[in-house]
Amino acid sequence: MAARSLDQVTVNQLLRKQGASQAVLSLLRMSFLGEDFEYVSGLQDIIWNQFIEKGTNWRKLRGGNDQLPKAFAARLGKRIHYGAAVTKLTQNKENVRLAVSRAGTLEQVEADRVVLAIPFSVLRDIELDESFSPQKRQVISNLRYAPITRVYLQSRSRFWLDQKLSGYANTDLPIRTVWDFTDTQPGMRAILGTETSGPNAQLAGAMKPDERLRWALENVCKVFPEMAQNFDGGTSIVWEQEPWSKGAYAYFAPGEMTAFFPHVATVEGRVHFAGEHTSTLLFMEGAAQSGVRVAKEINAA
Repeated sequence: MAARSLDQVTVNQLLRKQGASQAVLSLLRMSFLGEDFEYVSGLQDIIWNQFIEKGTNWRKLRGGNDQLPKAFAARLGKRIHYGAAVTKLTQNKENVRLAVSRAGTLEQVEADRVVLAIPFSVLRDIELDESFSPQKRQVISNLRYAPITRVYLQSRSRFWLDQKLSGYANTDLPIRTVWDFTDTQPGMRAILGTETSGPNAQLAGAMKPDERLRWALENVCKVFPEMAQNFDGGTSIVWEQEPWSKGAYAYFAPGEMTAFFPHVATVEGRVHFAGEHTSTLLFMEGAAQSGVRVAKEINAA
C-alpha cells in the first residue's frame, strides 16, 4: 500500500503536502534527478535514488564507454547484421518470424526465441501479431521516454584544471549541468558538455544545430568565462530525434509504475524483453540486469 501511495504522486507533490516551500523545491531541483521530481512517479524516483546512493564507487571504461559495444562486436563478428531494421514480428507455438528490411530488400528470419532489447518508443513502429497481450500492447504504446539534449563543446585547453576545478557544475541555467566528458582521457584539448532534460531539453532540441551550439556556449561561459576564448567547435545530440531511441530513458508518470511496470518485462510467447526500461535500475546496470534475467528465462524454457 505504501508503494502504491507513492506511485500516485510526484516527489514534489509529496513534499508540497508536507509543507515544503517553493524555495525548497527549487533547491532540490538542483540535485541529481531533481527535475524528475516534477513529473516522474514518486515511487520510481525513490527506487532510482536508492540505486544511486548505493553507488559509492562510480567507474568509467578506459577509452570511453563505447568500448563495451565494440568488445561485443569483436566477439560476435559476422553474427551481427548492420543496417537491418525489423518491420514485423509474428509467432506461433514453434517459432518466431521476423521481417527485416536491409539494403532496400525485405528478408524473413526465423528463430526459436527472440529477445527484443529495443526501446518501446521504437518497438511501437514494428507490426506485431495478435499473440501479444492487451496489457503488453498498452505498455508498448504508452511508455514514456525522457527528453534529453546534450551539447559538446571542445576546448583548446583544460583551463579549469589550472583553477583546481573539476569542470563539473550544477546550475539553474537552461543548460542545467556541465560535465568534463574527457576527464579520464589524455591530451591538451578537452570537451565540456551540457546535459538538460524536460522542457529545456525540448527547447534546445527545437533549435538548429548551430543555434544550439551558440546557446550552450553562451550559458557555459556564464559558469566558465574562459570557455569563450578556448572554444574550438562542437556538436550536439537530441535523444528524442534519434530514430533508434526516440528518447533517452524510460520513465513512469504518477500511477503508471503500478499500472504499467508489472507488464513491461513479461514474456509474450517466445518473445522476451530486455533493456533499461525493463529494469528497476538506471544506466548500463539496468540493461545488464535485464540481460541476466532474460538469459535465465530462456534457459528455464
